[in-house]
Amino acid sequence: MTYKLGDIVTIGDCTLYCGDCLDILPTLGTVSVVVTDPPYGMNFQSNRCKDGPSFDRLIGDMAAPVAWLSVAPDADAIVVFCEWRNAEVFRAAIEAAGWPVRSQLVWDRVIHGMGDLTASFAPCHDLAWWACRPTYKFPGKRPTTVMRYQRVDHDKKVHPTEKPVELLAHIVSRATPQDGIVLDPFIGSGTTGVACVRLGRHFIGIELEPRYFGVAVKRIQDEYDRTALLESPPTRNVESPLPGMEPTA
Repeated sequence: MTYKLGDIVTIGDCTLYCGDCLDILPTLGTVSVVVTDPPYGMNFQSNRCKDGPSFDRLIGDMAAPVAWLSVAPDADAIVVFCEWRNAEVFRAAIEAAGWPVRSQLVWDRVIHGMGDLTASFAPCHDLAWWACRPTYKFPGKRPTTVMRYQRVDHDKKVHPTEKPVELLAHIVSRATPQDGIVLDPFIGSGTTGVACVRLGRHFIGIELEPRYFGVAVKRIQDEYDRTALLESPPTRNVESPLPGMEPTA
């Protein structure tokens, strides 16, 4: 199925919006936790591998996107992935939006990436900021800051910056209560949503690019079918575009 800007898809406990998060976030109610992996503002393009897919540059990746933080709905806590070169830009924006940063998280990818082969250490980690309201408390045991999950093999990727489901499930399970609502304003291929389906969390996701929105819808639908979390197969409802978000010719 082909999707367009303004489409809204509901699958089980997941609601997905195809559009600009700057337009959609102000319309949302309170959520438990925001967990997101936004563009890093690096104009990133994955390298072409001999046996794997190549990807076009991401829309909106020319500068670190932080404006969304000022219009995000109220949440008890927030996790924002970033990269060492722009980590402080994201930190300042998170705190300016009212979430005190409490920890820096490290994702150990197990397998290093490429980059400068002669004068830089081989990159083997990503960073994320953890921030929360003063009243927040972990729903279970206190988690540690280092998370070790092998990165997605390039030939299995459906998005250039795709994270492993196990990593997002690790974060969501430790940050949210069982009945929590998780928001991801940059869902990409829908990994955070897949993790929420596995854990039985409610999920709200937003994606600007229709091609990746369709990938996310399929992955989340497939995860519901695989895990059989619902007594009957979840229905997929596609609504009309939001007012003011109709596609232009």
